[in-house]
Amino acid sequence: MSLSSRLKTVLNNIKPTANSTTCLMALQELIEAFVRELIKILGGRSADRDENDDDDGDEEE
Repeated sequence: MSLSSRLKTVLNNIKPTANSTTCLMALQELIEAFVRELIKILGGRSADRDENDDDDGDEEE
């Protein structure tokens, strides 16, 4: 499933008729996907790479 299809599905789950738990879960999923894509666009590193990267700058000296 493409990202745009997934995001459309998430947005459809945030209908006014949905219960608050469904809305909250859909919004959380939407936020996480949006932030991941925004980081890619801005050229940042993913959270997985940051956690695995133990470089504290001492090796360059």
